[in-house]
Amino acid sequence: MRQNFPLVDLQDLVNTANHPHVAGRALAPTVQVALPPLPTGQVQLAQMDVPTEPGGAHWAAEHYWSTAPILIEFHDVTVHSAAGIVCAGGQVISNTLHQANMRDEGWTLLPDGQACLDLADDIVRLPGRHLSLLTGNAENYYHWMMDGIGRLAATDPAEIAALDGVLHPACTLPVHQDSLRRLGLNLPARAVPRGATLWVETMVVPWTTVGDHLPHPSMAQLFARLGASPPPAPASGLYPRRLYIDRSGQMNRKLVNEPAVIAALKAIGFVAVQPERLALSVQIALFANADIIVAPHGAALTSIVFCRPGTALIELHMNSWVMWNFRRFAALGGLRYDCVIGRDDQPPGAKATNWPHPFTWNVSLADVLTAVDHAASGS
Repeated sequence: MRQNFPLVDLQDLVNTANHPHVAGRALAPTVQVALPPLPTGQVQLAQMDVPTEPGGAHWAAEHYWSTAPILIEFHDVTVHSAAGIVCAGGQVISNTLHQANMRDEGWTLLPDGQACLDLADDIVRLPGRHLSLLTGNAENYYHWMMDGIGRLAATDPAEIAALDGVLHPACTLPVHQDSLRRLGLNLPARAVPRGATLWVETMVVPWTTVGDHLPHPSMAQLFARLGASPPPAPASGLYPRRLYIDRSGQMNRKLVNEPAVIAALKAIGFVAVQPERLALSVQIALFANADIIVAPHGAALTSIVFCRPGTALIELHMNSWVMWNFRRFAALGGLRYDCVIGRDDQPPGAKATNWPHPFTWNVSLADVLTAVDHAASGS
């Protein structure tokens, strides 16, 4: 059943007095968070102009202002697919389309600016009050941890425990069930598959805990809870102190000389791991025991939220796409942060027209080893 809806911004509805379908209240104020400096990365960045995400996030910034989390209550709304697309009062809330893949989640943006939803013929009715952890792109570790369970950071656990159930994407990845179990959400759970449509009497959605990659400090407390009780040490008795996060199994942003990077780091005691192949508890233990982590930018770095304060993170960026979200999470966790900027292999002018995820790139081994030396010195 395809149906067209005009789009509306969530904040406009929240600001409407006595709106029949949407109400919001503040959970926490915005906070200024100091950013760690870039001991060696600043040398490269001072000599180049790199596009950053989010826009305007300059490398020389000494702090950022966090998002201000709010709690949204939706009343008498239609909720579509695992992404949690919300239709309230005949309007689709545009913010709920974030990361919602059109093909997978059954919607289309029309030329006139409306959204066309492919609603299920059999709409499931859910009376009562339900927490929503529905989010787009939930198969991505970062988006599930930050946009899914991460939204619980600033909430009152007692208030959440009083709800009638929790909605979450129907994903088969172990990390989804592992993370929900570790947080102790003792609510009846409903897994919402792609393409399903629900009517929900009241849906509670904590909002903007991470919005625009500006994480609120309450995230640190949430992930401390999630990271409690890691598994015992492996048979060797030790987890590696130096980690390299291997992205060779990923399709986007291929680091062409990654084998050479791994070999050079192995020679100075680094162990290469592919976290996506490991249980969440093992990822927690690996990151919690590491002293220095080197990694190309990617979702696997989400697990730095489990690192000890003082851990050194060296993030490898591609010059055509520099994203500072992990620098900000490093700030929340008290990590030391540095970066190395590699160069993509695209011909001149390509960056002006192409999305950078298909790009391939290289990084200087000398620059990586310099950053490691600096991190190891503790200065």
